[in-house]
Amino acid sequence: MVAHPPIPEKQQQLAQLWMHAQPKVFSFVATAVTRRHDAEDILQQVALEAASSFENYDASRPFLPWVLTIAHRMVIRFYERQKRQPVIFSESTLQVLVDYHVESSRAEDERAALQECVGKIDEKSRRLLSMRYDDDLNTSDMANQRALTAGSVRVTLSRIRKQLIDCVRGELRKEGA
Repeated sequence: MVAHPPIPEKQQQLAQLWMHAQPKVFSFVATAVTRRHDAEDILQQVALEAASSFENYDASRPFLPWVLTIAHRMVIRFYERQKRQPVIFSESTLQVLVDYHVESSRAEDERAALQECVGKIDEKSRRLLSMRYDDDLNTSDMANQRALTAGSVRVTLSRIRKQLIDCVRGELRKEGA
């Protein structure tokens, strides 16, 4: 059995961040260029640039905007080298696409974290949330169905929301989002 040297922590961190960001980076690049093989080539260039400049990455900030900035530069370089191919988007439009992909990714991450957190709360709390948001009941109607006061339902919902907010923030920190 061949023993492999341990992978340095920075390389592990980059690999994990890249695995999460890569589909979103490819989506941006594929939107910005017309041919798939060009998008794949640019994606490889982005990965190489991210790896070579990872020492400059500030781990306290989200990875996706950082790597999308690299992708943005690579797309601009691609069009500069491809003078014969018309530029589809201006630099400002490409920046709008970067911003869109960052926001879209953030929303996906938040939805996934919320779904994870709702799964962690007890059944009674989940049922109250369902009554409020799925059934669109107000607190008075919920109180009547549960033989509670409207005030206690409001307080309970407030506590559940606070618990979910804390959980979602924790999940997002875990994921580096």
